[in-house]
Amino acid sequence: MPFKTLLVFTDDSEASALRLETAITLAERLGAHLTAVALLEQPAYYYGIGTEIAADAYLADIERVEALARDVAAANAATMSTAGIAADTRWATGTPAALTEITARHARYADLTLVGQPVDGPVEPLLTHIYEGMLFESGRPLAVIPGTWRGGAFGKRVMIAWAPRREAARAVADAMPFIASAERVHIAMVDPETGTAAHGEEPGTDLATSLSRHGVPVTVDQLPRAGQGIADRLLTHAADCGANLVVMGGYGHWCLRESLFGGVTRDVLRQTTIPVLMSH
Repeated sequence: MPFKTLLVFTDDSEASALRLETAITLAERLGAHLTAVALLEQPAYYYGIGTEIAADAYLADIERVEALARDVAAANAATMSTAGIAADTRWATGTPAALTEITARHARYADLTLVGQPVDGPVEPLLTHIYEGMLFESGRPLAVIPGTWRGGAFGKRVMIAWAPRREAARAVADAMPFIASAERVHIAMVDPETGTAAHGEEPGTDLATSLSRHGVPVTVDQLPRAGQGIADRLLTHAADCGANLVVMGGYGHWCLRESLFGGVTRDVLRQTTIPVLMSH
């Protein structure tokens, strides 16, 4: 089933504006409807001495954040109207505790959601909540768009970061609208283990056979680490094979906020310069 409903989360950062441009270009290519949600985090309330004064300041802060979210939504609407695509805009704000559910609730009705790249900076806490809601609560795939991505639509040249795990299989299934129409698909594995409990006797062959039945041109790439970390090796290979989309499982655990993702997932998301589609 093709992607016909796209969702993009935006904020007031420069990277967000680029992400919206990417979402518009992708919606144009796919003939999809795009929903842009301006999502901002409300400040935490301070409990302590002088809470009466703090309450007034807190309410003023909430009003400020809501006004900013409305401004971002208005800018989104203007940009999408100029593009002439089928689109709608929304805005939402919430406390840190509420953002995960807000994010998931919006994403459950989209075929694919575009989100920002986790980088150090003011929007990092907000992105953490977005990832938590998207990956572990929405039941839908997400595409991470690097802050410097200016390549427009993506998904014609796909590299699958394959591991014999549920999350990776889910990501491949969710990415099939891209994979089935791709010019080339590479199945990449770093130092794969052979055997029935791992990648099989010929790593990557089973997945390649399955995808080839969809008419997909597939190449299996078994990659030695060559002194690199796994994330570095995967991203180097993605660049070497000209991929403009990486597909991978999102590994991690929702309750470990300080280490939301496993090491390889975290490193790929922080270092990638091309979009990454993930599912959990």
